[in-house]
Amino acid sequence: MLYIVFAIMYLKKKEFKDFGKYTLTMVISGISSLLIFPYSIGHMFFGYRGQGVISNLTNIKLFINNIHDYLNKISRFDFNNLLYVFLVLIALALISIIIKKAIKKEKFEKPNSLIKIILIPSIFYFLIVSIASPWIELRYIMPICTLIFILVIYALYSLLQNLFSEKLSNIIISILLVMMLISPMIFKIEPEVMFSDKKDIVQSLKGDLNIPTIYMFNSNENRFLDDILLFSTVDNSYVAKDIEYKDENIQKIFEGKDISKGIVIFINPGQDYDNILETTRRALDLTGTHWIKRLNACDVYYMYK
Repeated sequence: MLYIVFAIMYLKKKEFKDFGKYTLTMVISGISSLLIFPYSIGHMFFGYRGQGVISNLTNIKLFINNIHDYLNKISRFDFNNLLYVFLVLIALALISIIIKKAIKKEKFEKPNSLIKIILIPSIFYFLIVSIASPWIELRYIMPICTLIFILVIYALYSLLQNLFSEKLSNIIISILLVMMLISPMIFKIEPEVMFSDKKDIVQSLKGDLNIPTIYMFNSNENRFLDDILLFSTVDNSYVAKDIEYKDENIQKIFEGKDISKGIVIFINPGQDYDNILETTRRALDLTGTHWIKRLNACDVYYMYK
């Protein structure tokens, strides 16, 4: 997308020589990257992310929901919950300029055309992430967070300068930035740290729940490794890959194991949870089941006598 923006700019200015040099540079870069990591083609177009893009193209409702969720992410972690305040101010300023222009026939300063170099690729990236990302997480949108911040502040400041003096525009922007600095204390905004919400289950599995543990693993789900480190902290664990849910299979796995304190069972998606839990309960003569937590790739249960 960035190449298209620069290509249009070069062609519009009739700088054909620079356009040729730029195109050649991009072609060489593309070929070099494929030589370094040729599997990137398969990852982008035939992996689960590439397939996710294709399947989500027709899911308009999911696409719109993802856009909304990512805007909330950007608002919280890029603008400290003030993004929508900035957008409302931009809308009000724009309406004021339109009214003022219609009444007084005044000419207003146009924004710098070079801002398109940031704007168009950022919008394109944002839409791609909204379609392709399998989860709504800050890490997917982080590469353009700074650019979005620059675009929003620049848009508001440019509009304010068409309505007020430079001094007053600076004061308004300064007040808004100060509000952003203190808003984390008001809204209790904390950095989004991956896996920080898993601290409690880590402590449990290292302590009271360090008991025989089984991972009922469906190999058609590809996020098994996301939770394998936590699973490996247990002293006595077993991965049951694609096994048939029968009493004798469960009994064979736990043969000779001390299950007097119960067991922990990990189950990843694509399986009949109720059937697995019921079969395990019956096979091991357990009486109760307690859901502990949803991890990245599975649900964790504690089953006891």
